[in-house]
Amino acid sequence: MAEAGTVVDENLRICQTAGGTETKIPVTLINGEQDGPTVNLHACIHGDEFEGVGAIWRIARNIKPKDLSGAIIATPIVHTSAYAAGTRESPIDGKDLARAFPGDPAGSATDRIAYYFFNEVVLKSDYVLGLHSGGVRYRFHPLVEYYSGLARNVDDKSKAMAEAFAVGPCSIVQRIPTPIRFNTCGYQSCIHGIPSIENEMWGEGRCLPEHVGQNVDSIVKVLEHLGMIKKGTATPHQAATGTRIPDHCEGLWVSATNGGFFVPKVQMRQTVEKDQEVGVITDDFGGTIEVVRAPTNGFVAAMRTFPMIQPGNWAVLVEKSVD
Repeated sequence: MAEAGTVVDENLRICQTAGGTETKIPVTLINGEQDGPTVNLHACIHGDEFEGVGAIWRIARNIKPKDLSGAIIATPIVHTSAYAAGTRESPIDGKDLARAFPGDPAGSATDRIAYYFFNEVVLKSDYVLGLHSGGVRYRFHPLVEYYSGLARNVDDKSKAMAEAFAVGPCSIVQRIPTPIRFNTCGYQSCIHGIPSIENEMWGEGRCLPEHVGQNVDSIVKVLEHLGMIKKGTATPHQAATGTRIPDHCEGLWVSATNGGFFVPKVQMRQTVEKDQEVGVITDDFGGTIEVVRAPTNGFVAAMRTFPMIQPGNWAVLVEKSVD
């Protein structure tokens, strides 16, 4: 742990294989001059999701220890091998790091990354904020997720963080009921008593400056909410103006049954009705082999924009409002 009032760049070193191949996860520790909570900001759990990387770099460069109460553990690139390859999953063992937590020190490369990152970073934090996007295959309307149905104090704190994050274009607060079948970092954090949120923002393999800035705006609002920085502190963001109530939702993905060429038939934020056609999958001759239909009444929050789709791949995300 660095001394109060300092910024330290280090690498978390992980022995990845039995042969000794080493993985390094870059870590910037910003240790404030005043006491306060420790928050982990992480991105690039999936190696093709870049908007969060840029946002964490910007936060790490601009928030000064003199303005900070507590500590920020900034880990912009968690899955470094996937990041280097520009792929969602590991190029070493083919696994999805976002489904591997809390990990296994005796497992394959991805299992080991999950284990050491979770134990050396996540479990040493009081709050966790994970940044995601649509990667190269999807486009998301900006949203923030929290898990519900665990310990009441964790649920309430996670929800409050999500509501703080929902500024600017991030207008969807998505509740994820538990238990779930995915072992995400955020879910496992909450199980271990650490309030956590995860966002989804844009994607399509891009990292536009305005999308990075939107992430920064939201991170700053969470840090303000946690009492770690004062409102109006000189930070690299432009505060959203006005007030509004975000949409509180639960999301339902519809997945492809057949592989082929996916053609969406809806637009982002479009209102849809249950069983409405939201896309089609065509064969090699352009003929329709599957009509993709909305699983519920609601609105479109994300869709696959990479045309080739395999059985089981997500096609369209529909959000329904909840109280």
